[in-house]
Amino acid sequence: MRRIALNLRDLGGIPLQGGKCKTPHGLYLRSGKLGALTLDECKKLCQEYHIACVIDLRTTIEAQEFPDPLPDGVEYELISLLKDSSIGITHETGSDPMTIIRSLRK
Repeated sequence: MRRIALNLRDLGGIPLQGGKCKTPHGLYLRSGKLGALTLDECKKLCQEYHIACVIDLRTTIEAQEFPDPLPDGVEYELISLLKDSSIGITHETGSDPMTIIRSLRK
């Protein structure tokens, strides 16, 4: 499995509310695009970490261009943090600065 490419990590141990409590280990994971995985790789990842729900924070365009190959039984929620594409932040096709500059010159 390509975990390095996913930048997968556990968010457990992050202090909450002034450090009085911390997020539990093994409950919240974060990663890069799951679309970099095959369906079988994603299935193994979901089984290994007991993933029941994926919350996608990408824009709608990013999620459509690079869909996550989720196995049956894994819930999916798209909750975009950004309303629109943003140069240097979002990564949909054609969003790199040089592509945008070239399109403006036409």
